Amino acid sequence: MTQKSLATLAGVSVSTIQNLENVEKTYDLRGPDKIRQVEAALWEPGSVSAILSGGEPTPKLADPTAAPNEEPTDLSHVPLRVRHELQYSEIDDHDIIDLSDSGMRMVLVITHSPGADSPTQDQIKRGLRKWSALQRKLRNITAHGESDSPSDF
Repeated sequence: MTQKSLATLAGVSVSTIQNLENVEKTYDLRGPDKIRQVEAALWEPGSVSAILSGGEPTPKLADPTAAPNEEPTDLSHVPLRVRHELQYSEIDDHDIIDLSDSGMRMVLVITHSPGADSPTQDQIKRGLRKWSALQRKLRNITAHGESDSPSDF
């Protein structure tokens, strides 16, 4: 399994997987963290503790209702533009944001064109601020001090 496919399966970034594979790092298992997401993607609960104690992880039991070699998720309902972007771009980072009481989640995926350098954290932050401002403008909600000029975009 590639780092990218594990990251996607676990709902974490590729850099999280790279950090977890770094033997020089240590981790605290108290409280919610990315380790638990990776554990849930690969093994049964308690597997990370077993590994850290010198034992072996407990593999996830296969879903008895799943057909052999069946993809875990059917993405045919995902809009074509989104599927195309995910297929033909390189993913820099992503996050899943729980919108609490609504029962909804927002999925944020940051991509760049293949062959282009990955954006810096500052570039990502500027892009997110720009997207947030554009969303407010689309909904006619302008934050204090923001310009209404579409030329900003």
